[in-house]
Amino acid sequence: MNLGPENRELAVDMFQMAVDLDPDYVEAHAALARSHCAMYHFSDDDTPERQEMARQAAERAVELAPDAPEAHAALGWYHYQCLKEYEPALREFGIALEGRPDDSELLSGIVFIRRRQGRFEEALQSMQKAAELDPLDAGKKFDVGLILWMMRRYEEADAVMERAVAQAPDVVGGYALRYFVNLSWHGSLHRARAILGQIPESMRTHPWSAAAWSGAEYNEGNYEAALEHLAPVPDDMFFLGGIIGLQRAQIYDAAGDEEKAHAAYEYVRGFYKKKIEVNPADYSSHSGLGVALAGLGRKEEAIRAGRRSVELCPVSRDALDGPGMLVELARIYTMTGEADAALDTVEEVLALPATGFNLNLFRIDRSFDTLRDHPRYLELEERFG
Repeated sequence: MNLGPENRELAVDMFQMAVDLDPDYVEAHAALARSHCAMYHFSDDDTPERQEMARQAAERAVELAPDAPEAHAALGWYHYQCLKEYEPALREFGIALEGRPDDSELLSGIVFIRRRQGRFEEALQSMQKAAELDPLDAGKKFDVGLILWMMRRYEEADAVMERAVAQAPDVVGGYALRYFVNLSWHGSLHRARAILGQIPESMRTHPWSAAAWSGAEYNEGNYEAALEHLAPVPDDMFFLGGIIGLQRAQIYDAAGDEEKAHAAYEYVRGFYKKKIEVNPADYSSHSGLGVALAGLGRKEEAIRAGRRSVELCPVSRDALDGPGMLVELARIYTMTGEADAALDTVEEVLALPATGFNLNLFRIDRSFDTLRDHPRYLELEERFG
């Protein structure tokens, strides 16, 4: 159910209409639960009310049909996407698989949990099987590629994603993923940009395309071009709102436009503050808030927010998102002049046994330029280069 935010909301409306018409319709309750879970998980609406609606729909499906695979699958998605309870989710998915052993969506659910548990080899095998069971779904190939990227098997990841892009050339996020894999693999903006050049002209204003192109221009020091790519994308564009706003702020900052940078950082600070008020456990919002506060010169608050994101999403509990929280904490330390703390955090990321982040990405990212001449950075080059 990899839908965009508008379609996720439409799915909720349609399945709610179905259960209103037939309160005993098990499949509709299960699908309604899954749709609520997706809205919560992808931050379309991560309020307690949305979580409660997901719970009620999933439990109603199980109540109506205790042995139905779709009912247990719905409860599994609820435990995973709403509560981050991995073992109960795996238990429910296991029950559902007994009735549907070749269900690629159930296998995908297990994969998503195994990734977060850091069990990447198991996740890879299950995702490859899911992709074989559903060969028309390019999204599953992208998921295979993402796991290979996390395992730092870049050449294999790129080959899988190249096939996925060829199968689904209208999925703009696929080009962005392959661009990122190639940055990790080759450490060359020139080679990676060639992939962005394959994005059809009609899709260049899509948020994922705009963000990737802007990032490439920013890291090459082309600030005017970087801003031009972001021009069609509003700051509050669904879940990318904070990301787009932060990109603008950092470009203004690097270009020396203090007035616009301050205004952009202030917007992002407010954006994430509101999200945290709704969901205090939203670790990515704490991370984004920390970067915005660092840009505003509010050092202690920035570091506190960055550390809070890592506390809420440690690698030990979430091997998928945890490394990213560490990268952003390193960025905050760098922006606030804490070079040693930044390098400690960069070293922690590079030493992880499985994360796609490598020294190539830190070399390319202009946000870390002030660290390059530090003796300890040169030591990291020798150790991890």
